Amino acid sequence: MIAAPGKATLRLVGAGLSRAKDRLDGIAPEGTKGWRQTQRTLALLRARFPKAFPAMGCPPPPLRIGIHTEIALALGNATTLRRIRRALAHHAATAAYRKAVRRGEARVGLDGTPD
Repeated sequence: MIAAPGKATLRLVGAGLSRAKDRLDGIAPEGTKGWRQTQRTLALLRARFPKAFPAMGCPPPPLRIGIHTEIALALGNATTLRRIRRALAHHAATAAYRKAVRRGEARVGLDGTPD
């Protein structure tokens, strides 16, 4: 149960809890249009910048702070800044990415070189 002071109680069960939590985190729930767009954007990033966005299953390196602007400049009109930010949020929310950040690994640019 989730209750806010002075508000009605909201009860979330099963998949509803997961989807509501994803919405609160700013990540589109799996299977939605936003999720599919995010997956397409991540596929584009993996294809264009394989050292910064390795294939699924490979450990991702932490990315340079502010890398979204570099990506937007490099991709031009291929996608929007909003989609880039959503894809980065999804990418950074993975357990493997968070683990790499906690270990203190060097942050990398689009070409995979450390800062």
